Amino acid sequence: MRTLLLACAAAAAAAQSVTVTPESFKGSKTVSTVTWTFPEGKDGCFVATFSVPDKGTPADINATAIPPQPYPATSPWLATAPLHYLECNMNKSFSPSEPTASWNLDLINARFDLAVGLFAGGLDTPELLAWSNMVTVEDKASYMHGKLARWQQDDQMMVHFQSKSLSGKAAVRYGFNASSLTKVVPATSRSYSRDDLCHPSPGATWGWHDPGYFHRALLSGLPTDGKTKVFYQYGDDVFGWSPVLSFTATLGADPSATVNVILVADKGVSFNDSSSFHWAEPQAWMTARGMEEHAKAGYNMILHAGDIAYATGIEVKWEAFETEMDKVYQTGAPYMVGLGNHEQDWSTEEAGTYYDSKDSGGECGVPTVHRFPVPSKTSEHDVWYSFNYGPVHYLMWDTELDCGPSSAQYKFIKQDLEAVDRKATPWVIVFGHRPIYTGNDRDEHLGQIEPLLDEHHVTLSLYGHVHNSQVWCPFERYSNGTKCASKTLNGPYTGVIHSVIGNAGQTLSKFPNLDDRTIFHAYEHGYSTMTANSTHLTFRYYADVTDTLHFDFTVTQDYPPSF
Repeated sequence: MRTLLLACAAAAAAAQSVTVTPESFKGSKTVSTVTWTFPEGKDGCFVATFSVPDKGTPADINATAIPPQPYPATSPWLATAPLHYLECNMNKSFSPSEPTASWNLDLINARFDLAVGLFAGGLDTPELLAWSNMVTVEDKASYMHGKLARWQQDDQMMVHFQSKSLSGKAAVRYGFNASSLTKVVPATSRSYSRDDLCHPSPGATWGWHDPGYFHRALLSGLPTDGKTKVFYQYGDDVFGWSPVLSFTATLGADPSATVNVILVADKGVSFNDSSSFHWAEPQAWMTARGMEEHAKAGYNMILHAGDIAYATGIEVKWEAFETEMDKVYQTGAPYMVGLGNHEQDWSTEEAGTYYDSKDSGGECGVPTVHRFPVPSKTSEHDVWYSFNYGPVHYLMWDTELDCGPSSAQYKFIKQDLEAVDRKATPWVIVFGHRPIYTGNDRDEHLGQIEPLLDEHHVTLSLYGHVHNSQVWCPFERYSNGTKCASKTLNGPYTGVIHSVIGNAGQTLSKFPNLDDRTIFHAYEHGYSTMTANSTHLTFRYYADVTDTLHFDFTVTQDYPPSF
């Protein structure tokens, strides 16, 4: 009888199993093969990837079912949010009569070993059947996700990077020869905990994933000629050094220069393995590819106006975003961000945002400001700032906060635009997340700053939030968008041009009926670029699928401008 019971138990175990090969990898990501056998009599098969707790085993992952959660949470309803999951029927060979199947899944280095769970019951009522072997991430202790940011002075560059643990010795070493990095800047380090988020669910509870530590080192006294190559490494002798990377020295205000900038909003992240995950954005990888190609071709900077990863409290999604963007970061183009509703918004009382929504999943901007330093001169949570680069003055503002005339942000925008020297920077670009105009509508709250844009002859007013691309005619000054100063975008500057460029990856938004103020609109994923010199500014809209230019316009003006 004992022999029979053991044989039955072995047969049951064989009827529900999952394995992953290879059993280890090194680097930021790998392609693994997941093979599973699903038992007869069950339905709702899916497999999901999780981080394994330190010094633990897959059995230590809490994969019990939880009740459905409120917006912005998404299934599967598990006590630990997976990195991603695959419903078994994605494999056309899988069926009750052929219960064994396999699929190639992307695994990423999120600074923990990994395991795959096999589940029945579907995404709404999941039941754990089996754990895979553990996949060892060999270099999970290494420094990673190095990125650059323009800083408060023209001769500065902020280097930012991440690690699993704290050595106390993180630094950046740099120089002007790749084989002689003789200058060393110690990094400051910090992290955030569950308690730093403004609401516990989902970010601080079932959506939590340990972020590790964030390090930043400010390089100062750099050339400002826009030509000198600066070579650098980040890390230390404890956890190792990054490869030698480089960037081109930045510029201050210089009307004689030509600059090229990449502009995106509402991107997110995607896996190329047909898996699903929280708030999936399947086109985002194409946008990342286009950004990388343009940055490698010499584009000077990237501006991302909010809705960055769409983690919304599922913290492991930040790791997926950073991994997808590593090749973009490594081009040496500074990555400058603003905050969107899906980074910042929660209740007005808890988050202080103007719009009373749950869009950030309780993050309230905390992960974003730790991962993406910005050169704010007040607080890092005041994500409004400006800088000059070549012939352009850039101003990023935070559309999720109050912008009325008595607000600190309004005062900043007013003072900043008043101080612009158009002989030094003949063009002015204002960038934010939530648009003043969308479709045929105007946001009256955000519109409170529009007289400032008109008064100071802002060139472009660019936004995301709405997941498409749209550009309006240049508006007649102080008309609140009711009148076109011109019906063409090409040629001499006649008024502020407003545009939405929120098509970088998130599910597209359909257009309402548009009137003749709209010059161009496109229901497609893509990204935008801008090139400017002292007298010409060209804006371009690219489509992801074909990576081709779909629309462009060129604004001209005398130098120096007559206004």
